[in-house]
Amino acid sequence: MKKFIKEYHRPKDWKTLSSQLSDPNIVAAPVMISAKPLAIHDQNFESAIDLSGMYLDYIKNENGMIEIGTMTTLQSIVESDILKSEKLDTLCEAARRAARINLRNLAVLGGILKDLSGPG
Repeated sequence: MKKFIKEYHRPKDWKTLSSQLSDPNIVAAPVMISAKPLAIHDQNFESAIDLSGMYLDYIKNENGMIEIGTMTTLQSIVESDILKSEKLDTLCEAARRAARINLRNLAVLGGILKDLSGPG
């Protein structure tokens, strides 16, 4: 049976996020836009979890390891000085080619990785 969104949550900490995603009484999923987004009525969950309050939008170089947060937009990847300085121009170009600029400003890395049918 098709599920419809009944709840919207924007957790600010990992404990709250974990409890919202693991609630056995309702089907919950994080909302992450891909380069080929689905219409809201094509989603199949009852509780929308907005991860924007979890500070998962970052690109950083820590001890020689590049870290990119799941809520980092494709446009941030395209423009990243960190990625360019580490000679990861191919990743920047792949993000640029995944969508037009208006969608790159909305689509996030997690959405790209989650969407098996999209251009990512």
